[in-house]
Amino acid sequence: VLYGAIGTTVGLLIRSTPLALAAALVWPLPVEHIINLAWNGASHWFPGLLLDAVAAGGTTLVSYERALLLGVAYGAAALLIGAVTFLRRDVVE
Repeated sequence: VLYGAIGTTVGLLIRSTPLALAAALVWPLPVEHIINLAWNGASHWFPGLLLDAVAAGGTTLVSYERALLLGVAYGAAALLIGAVTFLRRDVVE
């Protein structure tokens, strides 16, 4: 659900489908993991790594509770940003 909320928001913010897919796949998959190799604190803050920890039931670096709490916070922020973006869009009925 959280991946869906974040993906929907990226799709609303970036109106081009190929660019939205590239941004939504390139950031959480390789980029966050590469940064995590250089900075161990990345797993405590980056949304993709936190959602991976939720899916794994917690990791040695991040507890399940922390990952779930921050993941839900990121999901709520994404839904709020997506709703505001959607409501402000100039779509004629």
